[in-house]
Amino acid sequence: MTSLPVEAFGAKQWLSLTRHHWSIENGLHYRRDVTFKEDKVRQTSPRGGRVLAMVNNLSIGILRKPGWENIAKAGRHFSAMIDEALRLILLPIKLLL
Repeated sequence: MTSLPVEAFGAKQWLSLTRHHWSIENGLHYRRDVTFKEDKVRQTSPRGGRVLAMVNNLSIGILRKPGWENIAKAGRHFSAMIDEALRLILLPIKLLL
């Protein structure tokens, strides 16, 4: 987790660092790995993994903006409501024009 010596932090600070690390893992990476099955995708292009991660992060951000916490549930909802999904994606673009 770190190359810092053990003496650099107290027990509470180490616990805080560990919890912060796992909050990132559980909050973003778990969603990408489980919901989008990112680990099962086999990329053949050198940049394919980065592009996939970027698209998945963008998708999570778009879904969280209106308040969706359960990304899998949001995916099921919007796969049944394509017009609503398109509005969700296009609305920010329309506001920029």
